[in-house]
Amino acid sequence: MKKIFFVFIISISNFLHAQESDTLWLRKGDNALQSGNKQEAMDDFTKAIQLNAGNCNSYVKRANGYFALEDYAHAIADLNKAIELNCKTFESYNLRGLCESSLGNDSAAIRDYNHAIPLSLNFYGGYFNRGNSELSLKKNKAAYADFTKAIALNPNDAKLYLNRAFSEEELDHPTDPEQLKKNNSALDDFSKAIELDSNYELAYYDRGYLKMKIMLFSSAFDDFGKCISLDPKNPEPYINVGNMYARLERNDTAVGDFTKAIELAPNDSRNYCLRGNAKMEMGKYDEAIIDFNKAIALDPKYAYAYYDRGYTQEQLKNYAAAIADYKLAIANDPEEPAYKDALENAQKSNGN
Repeated sequence: MKKIFFVFIISISNFLHAQESDTLWLRKGDNALQSGNKQEAMDDFTKAIQLNAGNCNSYVKRANGYFALEDYAHAIADLNKAIELNCKTFESYNLRGLCESSLGNDSAAIRDYNHAIPLSLNFYGGYFNRGNSELSLKKNKAAYADFTKAIALNPNDAKLYLNRAFSEEELDHPTDPEQLKKNNSALDDFSKAIELDSNYELAYYDRGYLKMKIMLFSSAFDDFGKCISLDPKNPEPYINVGNMYARLERNDTAVGDFTKAIELAPNDSRNYCLRGNAKMEMGKYDEAIIDFNKAIALDPKYAYAYYDRGYTQEQLKNYAAAIADYKLAIANDPEEPAYKDALENAQKSNGN
């Protein structure tokens, strides 16, 4: 009896030691992850799992590490194990939803958020994350409802208004009366995001882009100007400013903005194509062709660049060259009817 009692005490002691070690490695892993030492954290969480494979929380913590490393498949595997071990918590389902969404599996992500949200009804994050997945699936009405719920729970978070604006805006037919009403509501949300964060570059950019689409050029210029002041190395605002100047037939000014975009992104073929268009409109056909040549060199399958170069050749009455370019445009984008019409017209002009 004495001997049996002694063995039992040793067994309990070992069990407690394992529990203590498990907790210790989890704590070390948490500290490492918070300090940005991701791989060290993963080693610590794995050690904790080796010591106590039945602790579902260890798998959740390691899944957080995998998520930080953008290894979403392994994170999902750990979360599956955690849930199997009865860690059916908001964190488990929410994190698995984020991983699924990161892999482009937004339907699966929504299923996880549907499990997560009832476990933490008053936390805005679940609604926000589900709204993002709904937005990716173009379920804009559902996304709008989720972002609105998130805003009600956390009204001072600028990104919630930004994303709700995305669920409202309509860019395909932006000036249609019904869509214009939605777009005005989206503009209000972009403005609220900016009110909450006066340096929110993305909000200025997206508000400017929507204003550009609904022809509010003057205030769009202001928004893109703010973007440029916040991030002078971003080529996108220059591209949109150039596009607006081109729409206003101020092609000389547009050329300057497209040139700035080229300086910032010299390997982006569309910038050369845009500048080539502006030069073509100014009658600088030879310079335009040089830009189209560069665009095509960067992207040999750029159908629109062949089309633009063909049109420019046509203005120079180089019909054979125009015909060759239109054929290349069609080869790279056979579904675009404008290319076929242009080819037919050039062939007629060439006497074919």
